[in-house]
This record gives sequence, C-alpha cells and structure tokens, in this order.
Amino acid sequence: MIKNGWIQDKKIDGVPFRIDPIPKSNKTSRPQYKMTAKYINIHNTGNKAKGADAKAHTEYVDETKAYISWHFTVDDKEIFQELPIIESSWNAGDGRKGKGNRKGIAIEICENYGIDWGIAKENAIKLIAYLMKNVSTLYNKPVKPHQFFSGKYCPHRILDEGWNQFLLQIDKYKNNNVDSKIDRYKNIIQDHCNYGGPEYLWKYLDKYSYSEYIYSKWANSYKK
Repeated sequence: MIKNGWIQDKKIDGVPFRIDPIPKSNKTSRPQYKMTAKYINIHNTGNKAKGADAKAHTEYVDETKAYISWHFTVDDKEIFQELPIIESSWNAGDGRKGKGNRKGIAIEICENYGIDWGIAKENAIKLIAYLMKNVSTLYNKPVKPHQFFSGKYCPHRILDEGWNQFLLQIDKYKNNNVDSKIDRYKNIIQDHCNYGGPEYLWKYLDKYSYSEYIYSKWANSYKK
C-alpha cells in the first residue's frame, strides 16, 4: 500500500523495506516540487567502495548539500525509500523542468564491493514490479535508463548486460509472480467449488480470461 507517496509495506516480496526520509530542511536534495509520476528511472550508484550499500547511500543523501537525490536505494539485502513518489528529485541530469527529474521515480541500485549483484538487481526488479502495479499514473512502458534523459551511460552495469534483457527480466518476474498468485487463488476456489466440478470451473474461467484481481476477490470471499 502507498500512502501520501510513501510505501507502507514492511517487505516487498520478501525484501525488507525501510523509510528514511530526506529531511525537509535539506532544500537542495529535497526540492519538494509536486510530481505525478510517469517514469521509473533506473540508476547504478557508480560507487564500488566497500560498505557503499543502501544504508550508506540513504545516509549520504539525507545530509548532502548537492543538488542530487532519488526516491529508492536498493542493495542485496534491503530497500530504502528517501522521498515520497509524489515529490520530484534531482536524479536525471535533465534540468529543473526535465521529464526525468520532474516525472520520474528514481531507483539507485548499489554495486559496492562484495555485493551480490544478481540479488541486488532482482530486488530492484521486485520494487519496479511493485511500483508498476500500484502507481496508476505511470506510462504503459515506464521503465527507462538514466541514459534516456541525459545521455549519461547509466545504469552502466545493466546497459553492459543489455537494457532489453533487463526489461525481459522484469516482464518474466511480473508474469511468474502473477501466475503463482493465480495458482494459489485457484486452489482455494477449487477447494470450495461444489458446482460443475473443477474441469467446468477452469473451462469457464479460461473462456472469460479472469484477472488476478478477480481470482483474488473470489478466493478471499471464501475466507470470510
């Protein structure tokens, strides 16, 4: 759930989630411009130092006097939120009125010494999928590299691996996640279905292409 731009969940698909707001008194990194999010902007931190994890970066952006900020920091252990997604940040290098800065939810993915990069990237994908599901104002294809807005070669590790490959990984995660949830809902429905039998039920559902939302509403009705 998102309230006033802040994610309220304690975990995102198993990944510990924390809120550590940039103080409003920090006028440089927290401009407090209102934002209607259209994009999800992906970055690498560019910091390979030992200990330069998500906690270190959220502490840095709290105190910096530079015009730099973002909404989320992700590593291989946890996710931090630094800004509400209804406020813009200085992340994209495209100016005071640039689309990246003023319309983009910015995610920094850590790459510090000793990090499990595969897990860090997977945690970022979980966050991206969460935002795509819960932020209704996003464009249909909202995920963009920092490079899209300013030309900077960032997120360099993901660009090196292939940007389209990253998008495919997001789609695969989203599809697998939805399928697993639907399977779980189906089991609940099937256990309580007493008309026509399971074969009739699934033939009916397939015909009308029921969504995850419909399955969940139906399944949850049996739990009351």
